[in-house]
Amino acid sequence: MTRKNGKKHNRFMMMLPNLLTLANALAGFTALLIFFFAAWRGEILSGLVLSGWFVLFAVVFDGLDGFTARKLDAASSTGLQLDSLADVITFGLTPAVILGFVGLASGFPGLRVLLPISAGFYLCCAVWRLAVYNVMALEGGSSSSFRGLPVPGAAAGIVSTLVLAGRQGMSPLLLGFMALYALAAGALMISRLSYLHMWKWFVSERRGLRYLITAVFFFSLAIILGPMSAVVVFSFLYLLSGPLGPVLEKISRLAAARRGRPEIPEEEIEVDHV
Repeated sequence: MTRKNGKKHNRFMMMLPNLLTLANALAGFTALLIFFFAAWRGEILSGLVLSGWFVLFAVVFDGLDGFTARKLDAASSTGLQLDSLADVITFGLTPAVILGFVGLASGFPGLRVLLPISAGFYLCCAVWRLAVYNVMALEGGSSSSFRGLPVPGAAAGIVSTLVLAGRQGMSPLLLGFMALYALAAGALMISRLSYLHMWKWFVSERRGLRYLITAVFFFSLAIILGPMSAVVVFSFLYLLSGPLGPVLEKISRLAAARRGRPEIPEEEIEVDHV
C-alpha cells in the first residue's frame, strides 16, 4: 500500500492507529465492568482503584493513536470519528457513570444529589466538546494548542481522584471536591480557552528548559506524594492553566512594557485534537 507521500506500509501498520483507538474504547468498557462487578460484591473502593487505572491506561492509548497516525501517514476521516466515539465512552461516559454512582452510594444526602448532577453536566460537556472538535477538525488545521480543556485531561483528574478515594476512603470533603472539579472541567471543556497539547509537546524535538522543569516537577511530586497524588495535582494544574494563561500573559506583557521592550503580538490560537 502506497500513501500520498510515497511511503509504503502494510495493511496492519495502516490499521495500527485505529486498533489503538479501539483499545482505548475497550479500556473504558472494562473499567465500567470492573467497577460494577466490585460494587455488586460490596467492594466499591477496590473497584474505584482498578477501574481508575484502566481509564488512565486509556489516556496513553489515546495519545498513541494520534501519534502513530501522524508517523505512519495513516490519518483518515474514519479514524477521526472512531477516536471521538472511543473518547465519549472512556473519558466521557465512564467517569460520569462512576462518579454519579459513587454519589448515589454515599451516605451524605447533599452529595447524593450534587454528584449525579455534576456527573451529568460533565458528560454533556464532554459530548459537546467532542462533537464540536469533529466539525472543526474536518475543516482542517493543526497546532500545538487545544481550544477548551481536552476531554482526556478532564477525565484524568476525575479518575485519579476517584482512585485516591478508593484508597483513603470517601470523605465528604473529597467527594465535594470531585463534584466541583467535574463542574469546572465541564465548563472549561466547552470554553474557548487555550490549552497546551501535552502529547505533542512531550514528543517534540524542541523541548527546551520548560520541558526539563516540568519533568523534574512531576517526578518530584511522584516521589514525595506518590504517583496517583502526583497525577491529581498535575491534572488540577493543567485545568487551571487555561484560565490562568491569559492572566499570566497579560502580566508578562505589562512587565515587558515597563522595561521598555516591545509587546509580543498575540497569535491566533488554532484548534487541534481533543
